[in-house]
Amino acid sequence: YLKLGGELESVHLAKWPQASEYNEEVIQNTAIMREVVEKALALRSSAGIKVRQPLASLTLNNNLFNQSDYAEILKDEINVKQIIVNESAEMKLDTVITDELKDEGKVRELIRAIQELRKTSGLSTGDVVVVELSVDKTFENVIKKFTDEIVSIVNAQSIRITELHLVENTFDAIGKESLDIDGTTVKAALFRA
Repeated sequence: YLKLGGELESVHLAKWPQASEYNEEVIQNTAIMREVVEKALALRSSAGIKVRQPLASLTLNNNLFNQSDYAEILKDEINVKQIIVNESAEMKLDTVITDELKDEGKVRELIRAIQELRKTSGLSTGDVVVVELSVDKTFENVIKKFTDEIVSIVNAQSIRITELHLVENTFDAIGKESLDIDGTTVKAALFRA
């Protein structure tokens, strides 16, 4: 808020802005978007698939989503790689989870868990950390594949993969925890960079 030019110490102290004009088309499109998101999330829920698990595609019959801005928002909201518009199709969520999609889902779970560990360790968003993990060889390969993304999102200088006893016996860590990432046990420790 302050970086965007806010004048008060917090956005919560600011008054609501007064709109002088309304774009009815945007308001209608937003209502359509919300309805589609609700239906897509219901499809995910009925299939028992968490929102953090990326899926390949959503097929629907609404031309609004031929516009890239709306398609990008929808992809982000329901966590799919592709929006397919087919005028003769009902809404269909591709619930087949490939190995690649499963790996992405595990990485998102790991990122969420590291962010939670940062929070419980009293770190602010600007604090740079070193993340130390003890994982099995399969998950280690997944982490290596997504290292740049993980480092960027959790504001880490680096990620170190180490042996279990080194993570468990660490005393200078800011925080450490045993995590369950989609059935895989991961030991994590955070250090100031």
